[in-house]
Amino acid sequence: PVLMRSPLRTSAYETYILHAQGQDATVGRKRKLEEAIDLKGMEPGKAKGAVLSVWYKEGAEKVRYEGVVTSLSPEGLRVRFRGSDKGIYEVTSEDEWAWGGLQE
Repeated sequence: PVLMRSPLRTSAYETYILHAQGQDATVGRKRKLEEAIDLKGMEPGKAKGAVLSVWYKEGAEKVRYEGVVTSLSPEGLRVRFRGSDKGIYEVTSEDEWAWGGLQE
């Protein structure tokens, strides 16, 4: 059989290894994501499009930014912040964040 590469798989090598181990590639990708960032109860398939709040320290105070998850990556969550035209930012396990647009 021909093994075709899915866009969900990060590399042909990973596809080969997972196939050789009898695992579905999506299982391996989910495991890799869970190791990168704690999704705090959210399922990976439901994270895309979800709203979250992230707090960054600016000077002496914490500032909250609200954004929408555009995709998941091996490093964490890719987020577009509301009111920002600067593109996509990575939110990692090192950042302080929570699901939902929280009221101040």
